[in-house]
Amino acid sequence: MSLLRRIEALEATSGAQATSGGPDEIWLIGVSPDGSRECGGGWVKHKGLFRNATVEEAQHHNQLNLQGDNHG
Repeated sequence: MSLLRRIEALEATSGAQATSGGPDEIWLIGVSPDGSRECGGGWVKHKGLFRNATVEEAQHHNQLNLQGDNHG
């Protein structure tokens, strides 16, 4: 069972909590050889279900990570 299917199954079994308490995004973070963190892929919740993140969403997420690394 894929990770995405497991997440969807977990949300389905949690009933009402699936609409309010779960994450809106899930990102697979890797570390590049230079030490920077980069998103290798991710899922974004859309209409209650997860879908693959677009290239633009992944780039935006990576930019936020870089800003966080530079400021903290």
